[in-house]
Amino acid sequence: MEISKGEPIPVLSSELHGTHLPIHLQVFGQLIEALNTGQADPMQSMPVLQSMYQHVAEHTQFASAEPALEGLVAQAKQALQYGEEMINNTAKAMQKEERDAAQAQQQMTEEEAMMQQQQGGEQQAPDPKMEAAQVQMQIMQQKAELEMAIKQQKHEQDQAIRDAEAAMKFQEDARS
Repeated sequence: MEISKGEPIPVLSSELHGTHLPIHLQVFGQLIEALNTGQADPMQSMPVLQSMYQHVAEHTQFASAEPALEGLVAQAKQALQYGEEMINNTAKAMQKEERDAAQAQQQMTEEEAMMQQQQGGEQQAPDPKMEAAQVQMQIMQQKAELEMAIKQQKHEQDQAIRDAEAAMKFQEDARS
């Protein structure tokens, strides 16, 4: 079954939503319960959770058009609310884990750089004045390059104007 792999499965309007929805709600509820009790890994379950959420939501939308399924639709909406909370919480946890991993990686990189400095005999911290001077030099270099590019463009534009004026004068002289 594709949905158990996290792959979306479209819901057709011709399906028996009153029959399918209870089955999907049971599986969806079991997944949410497993996540709540820690029996399932939220990170690994996220694609399946999202796929199930989408599938149940589509069935619920179709079932809501049938007055006889009102109770089932209410049950489904409650399950969808729990699922949405679980998806949001899991997404936040994943983002936090990514941030923590990035920070840990950055800290390791900084520690490695410090160790290399110490091994190379350089135990001094970078000089803030030197760093500021380097930044200032980069800014000045970029400014000079920009000014040069502007002058070049202006020269090319002036040349194009002179060429156009010369061509117009040539045409006027040719007509006379």
